[in-house]
Formats: sequence, structure tokens, C-alpha cells
Amino acid sequence: MNAKVIPHKHKVTGVTAIAVLVALGSCEYKSANSSVPSNYSYESKQVVASEYELLAAKKTGEHSGEGVIRIDGFKLNVTFDYEGVPDSYGVAGSDFTAAEITNLAIESVTDLRGKPWNDFTNHDDHKNINILLVGYIDRNKWLEAA
Repeated sequence: MNAKVIPHKHKVTGVTAIAVLVALGSCEYKSANSSVPSNYSYESKQVVASEYELLAAKKTGEHSGEGVIRIDGFKLNVTFDYEGVPDSYGVAGSDFTAAEITNLAIESVTDLRGKPWNDFTNHDDHKNINILLVGYIDRNKWLEAA
């Protein structure tokens, strides 16, 4: 036979495997740093989720309204503008008009006793307030009435 047997084949393989494991084990694996700095406004540092409740809402114009939102222990008086945008569920015949808040203004912030506070809301609060208002507009068919 032309094959030559290397008597130390198992020893060479074992030493090579140990050398590779030691080399990999000595590497310091570090998690990749994010390429986005952490001081961007859309990154929320909020640890505890806030509780939101729509206390009241009414139409003030064809595509505008005002509402009272409870967020944790505070009441927010808000005004908003909305419009209808065509939407569907992706199935033929499922077209409908969805509400979209185009402008949200926090008019005043008070605690539940009526003491005024500065506006402390952030992007997450505005997003959740918009969701509450859109749900109310859709449930009460404000777009169909307009």
C-alpha cells in the first residue's frame, strides 16, 4: 500500500485541538458597541410603564378635537387634529379608512387635585396618547360622520 502510517497522528491532532481551544479561550470577546449614540431622543430610558386612560374626548371641528388623558397620577388636557387615511387588511375587499393623528398638543398638565405641572411627556407618551385617541375616533365613527 502507498499509505504511510503516521504513528503520532492522534497526538498531533490532540495537541492541535488543545492549541486551538487555548487560543480561542484567551481571546477577549466583547459585545459590539451600538453605532447609535444613547442620547437620541427616540430611545426611551423609561423603566416602569405608564398607565394611560382616555377620560373624555369631543369633536371641536370637522377634523379636530380635544380630550382629557390620565397618565399615572396626572391629567393632560390635549387638542388634536386627525385625518382619514386609506388602509386595508391586505385582502381584497377589506379596504377601510383608518384615523391618524396629525397634530397633538399638550395644553396643560395637572395632578389629580388640579395643581399645574410642567409638561413632562416624552415621545412614548405621545405615541400612546395617539393610540388612545385613534381607538376612540374609530370606535365612535368620527370619520364616517365627517
